[in-house]
Amino acid sequence: MDEISYSGSGRSIRRKLPKRLVLFAVFFVIILLLLGGVVFFVTGGSTPAEETKELNIPEESQEEITMPSEVSEDPTPSPTEEAKLDKSTLKVSVQNGSGESGVAGKVAEVLRTAGYNVVSTGNADNFEYTDVTIKVRSTKKAFLTLLEKDLSKEYTVGDSSSALTTDASYDAVVIIGK
Repeated sequence: MDEISYSGSGRSIRRKLPKRLVLFAVFFVIILLLLGGVVFFVTGGSTPAEETKELNIPEESQEEITMPSEVSEDPTPSPTEEAKLDKSTLKVSVQNGSGESGVAGKVAEVLRTAGYNVVSTGNADNFEYTDVTIKVRSTKKAFLTLLEKDLSKEYTVGDSSSALTTDASYDAVVIIGK
């Protein structure tokens, strides 16, 4: 089948390669190509990328706990819980649940003006929301009434809860409905 030839110094040497060796080499190449094709299609044709996961560590509450040193008969009014909360420490995501263009950006600007840290805007999982829905982490539930109060000046707040999943990268989500 295949021959190796050598011609030099006036002599020619020809040697036949064994048929089995050639068949084995062809078979080996075909197997390698098949395995490569299977790997290519299983991985979707892409190279494996490093998977990174964001680790969310809950921040400690910034609330101060003060103990009265002495009790007076004429109590002085203490600052409300809302006054102690620093809105800029709350990471808020604003999502459009109405389907109208630009709604999330408008509400995000309202919240930024009120002092909140708006970290993202985007579309909600669907466009069937009718009112404003607010969800906060259970560790940040003190901000829930403050968010309701600030948003109710311009919007109708429907559902609100402290049941935001802990794997979210933000502390609160505000979904704007129709």
